[in-house]
Amino acid sequence: MKHGDQDRDQDTPTVALVTSDRLAEHGWQDLDSHLVQEALVRRGVDARLIPWDGGCRWQDFDVAVLRSPWDLFVFHPEELLPWVAEVEAGTTVLNPPNVIRQVMDKRYLERLAVAGVAIVPTRFVDVGQPVEFPAGEFVVKPVTSGAARDTARYRPEQADAARAHVAYLHRSGRAAMIQPYVASVDIVGERSLMFVNGVFDHAIVKQAALAPDASYEVRHPLHPRPQAHEPSDRELDLAHAALDAFAPDGDLLSARVDMLLDAQGAPRVLELELVAPVLFLPHSDGAVERFADAIIARLPAALP
Repeated sequence: MKHGDQDRDQDTPTVALVTSDRLAEHGWQDLDSHLVQEALVRRGVDARLIPWDGGCRWQDFDVAVLRSPWDLFVFHPEELLPWVAEVEAGTTVLNPPNVIRQVMDKRYLERLAVAGVAIVPTRFVDVGQPVEFPAGEFVVKPVTSGAARDTARYRPEQADAARAHVAYLHRSGRAAMIQPYVASVDIVGERSLMFVNGVFDHAIVKQAALAPDASYEVRHPLHPRPQAHEPSDRELDLAHAALDAFAPDGDLLSARVDMLLDAQGAPRVLELELVAPVLFLPHSDGAVERFADAIIARLPAALP
């Protein structure tokens, strides 16, 4: 046991579900973690919701599961990896830090494409490089981001505004990425497939988050109107292929593969969520219990 508090049973496994005290300030909700905590407690685990910046003694826990420290990597991405290294010095971090290091920059999409995984076509524009936009509507976003921060969609006649957006990202030292706006999201939504310990668990479909003519400075809705979804075989095959091609250096406790349907109805990967993915556990019967069991399977010693 890593924890040293004398008033705790030294044989009780300890799990930190890492979150934030400031989610409500940004209009975010973590609907998963309280349920997971309750499920772990029922299984004899001392599970606690721990703010990422609360001055915690990480060595007091057997495992730290990153659940919703979203303001850390959305607003302070440069602090994420040093913070993860600090936590890793005290306990086991899930998902593993090497996975987090690989997925922070969305240029991993290039690796997926080279491996033959169908992705939403993406151009990356490093600082100082000229930018070209695709025909039709398109999206501009930073290569490191979350919650659609600093992201906006543009029509062809708004190219000047889009260039100003790219210039804004470049002035802050960030590369930009350009993707066509996949119109089907406005009709059939965006699919998200959840994996737990490498096994597909459940899926949801959610509505479009980027409104036309909305500035990249606005706060976009996070995962609007999610509903349970039964993925097609093509969607499942694509999700598996994406995770296989990503080949993370470290086993994944949880993963979410987000995808859109192209003009022919074929799924394409939009991005992988592997740092602290929203898993939409209430949308699938038994998902909370399955995730709790997956965490217990990662503990250094089995429960008695």
